[in-house]
Amino acid sequence: MKESHVGGVDGDGIFNEDIDIFNIEEDDIDKNGEWTGPALVSASAYRDGSYWLTPEMYIDNEYFWDIESEAIKFKQDPYAHAFTPWYPGNDSLYYGTFLGFAGITSDWEEERAFGGHDRFFSTSQAVTNEFRFDITSQVNDRIRARMGLDLKSHKLNFYEVENPWDGVAAFRQRFAEQWDDFGIDGIEFLYSDAGEPDVGEGNGVWDDEQTIEYIDVVTGEIDTIITYPGEKFDDFNGNNKWDDFVEPLEIAGYFLTTYELPWMVVNAGIRVDAVNYNTKIWSEPNGKYSPTKPWFWEDCGYDLLCASHNDPESQNSEGVHQIDEGENDGVWGSWSENGDTWNEKTTDDFGTHGSQVFFEYSEWLYKISPRVGISHILTDGATFTFNYGLYYQTPVYENIYLNTNRQEKPEEIIVDSEGFVGNATMVASRTQSYEFGFNVQVGRNWAYSVAGWVKDMDQLSTAKTYRSALGDYQVASNGDYGVAKGIDLSLENKGMLVNTTIQYTFSKAKANGEYDQAAFGNQIVDAPLQEFTMPYDRPHDLTVQLYSSQLPFGIDASLVGFYQSGFTYTGTYEMADGKPIPDVLNKYSKRSQAFKQIDISFSKYIDMKDMKFSLGLNVFNLLDIRNAINVYPETGDPDMRSEYYMKEVKLPVDGGTISKSYYDTPWHYSSPRQIDVFFRIDYK
Repeated sequence: MKESHVGGVDGDGIFNEDIDIFNIEEDDIDKNGEWTGPALVSASAYRDGSYWLTPEMYIDNEYFWDIESEAIKFKQDPYAHAFTPWYPGNDSLYYGTFLGFAGITSDWEEERAFGGHDRFFSTSQAVTNEFRFDITSQVNDRIRARMGLDLKSHKLNFYEVENPWDGVAAFRQRFAEQWDDFGIDGIEFLYSDAGEPDVGEGNGVWDDEQTIEYIDVVTGEIDTIITYPGEKFDDFNGNNKWDDFVEPLEIAGYFLTTYELPWMVVNAGIRVDAVNYNTKIWSEPNGKYSPTKPWFWEDCGYDLLCASHNDPESQNSEGVHQIDEGENDGVWGSWSENGDTWNEKTTDDFGTHGSQVFFEYSEWLYKISPRVGISHILTDGATFTFNYGLYYQTPVYENIYLNTNRQEKPEEIIVDSEGFVGNATMVASRTQSYEFGFNVQVGRNWAYSVAGWVKDMDQLSTAKTYRSALGDYQVASNGDYGVAKGIDLSLENKGMLVNTTIQYTFSKAKANGEYDQAAFGNQIVDAPLQEFTMPYDRPHDLTVQLYSSQLPFGIDASLVGFYQSGFTYTGTYEMADGKPIPDVLNKYSKRSQAFKQIDISFSKYIDMKDMKFSLGLNVFNLLDIRNAINVYPETGDPDMRSEYYMKEVKLPVDGGTISKSYYDTPWHYSSPRQIDVFFRIDYK
């Protein structure tokens, strides 16, 4: 609560007795005989050096009535900033230039804005509770067994609002227990007596039971006291309260045995993974999961007629619809009478009369993965190893809970959002791994190894597109696949003045999607997705390490060199006007320059009685090579854009609209040379 006042030259929004005017008779709301300032209801979030408004602050705000404070609407309110006429010469980098408040002018039109608010408000938090138990037993001189159990409970909180100044019309996404956002009366406004939204309806926040005292405007005394039931919710975790988070549960158990012989070691085991997402899923009327398609029933009651049918059979003599048994009760009704049995009508048509969505609760999903490994001695200096394993990875939880808070109204997901929906029937992605290797020692100082590996991946997260009368929507699912394979070579020597390790890997990685979210928003084509090179594909990877602990004065030194193939990226082709267009038919077919770096390190250790001194020097990127870590796709260069973009880079007097620094991108390069000096003392 805040009581208004008038005047003030300091513009601080606070009543000052000798400066401002406060009318006690008219403005003293709480009748305490003095001005009462605003109470802190919710603090803004401090992040990235700025105070960020919460979504409610855009809507439930009241301006301080000092005259100077009115400038806030123009200087800091993003809504006013977005919908106020633009004036030439105003640089949006500075809010203060608006209407000439700060006297700062500029001719650039670079569309950059910085401040403590944004079109998106987002916050997230994850809390994990874990219990783990392991036990190992030596059964006999050859067999060792190990088993364990791991329990995890995650509390995942995510809240995002787009265009928060739109109030109840703002798009909201949150991970929380499902609730009917119908306001404190628990009734959707279409079926309420008032016929309009009540307190809390559509605000994206769960509203508990509330008791409201209504005051008689004539007498000023309490006239009516009404207790509203609040909004209904689904108690997924069974703690008898609404939780502002989702709580998936994970259970994993394993059993591993090791069989040892003088010439061979065999490891064999099995692992079981289970997960319950603790949420609701669209279903068919018979209870079968239907995660990609909602089914509805017409909640019209005994006579199967809703008000929207406009049927005289359900109306009184004045043409007003009469609510009958089971209508708008949120339960799929069934009746039997005179040997006849009927249910409320079911359909898969969006926007049907009195539509209610069928749901079923999620259940436990299980995966079993066997693993085996063999190490066998070939000669006195050579061994052979082989490993096979089946591995599962639980999907990213965003793919499970995306937009599930809006599944009660599928029409809103399709019409009011981008139409992306999570899927709580998704199973874990699967990787089958095959590895083999030969390790050979040559003489006393040299050894080499040759190893090959293949990782076959499927059931990866993707999204599939479905069509409806209202538009297209996409549902997360399992479907992507890929394969990674390679060969590792290593050469090592020890026991010499300079020890050397050389490692080289040749590999290829292909899949039909580069990451989980890539399928969302993808172009819809009537053809299967083909495998293509992944952005993380690096065919050549070479590491050379030189190390010596026998240098003069007891100095240890190491030199490490890296060489790695450049990253892949999708090139472009030009339209008639020169505009670059991504070449999606040849995804990731271009490759940047190779990554190269050399690091060097020196260290010295000194022992003195009960103390040990360590001092040294580390130099990273010794040759100060600036490797490109990102490039502009149309040129393949980390600095230069194509002529299509550079044509506007001119002085204003020459017709330019953006400055030369507009495309400066120092973050397109790796870190420069870094020199670290360290000193350490250890006590015994």
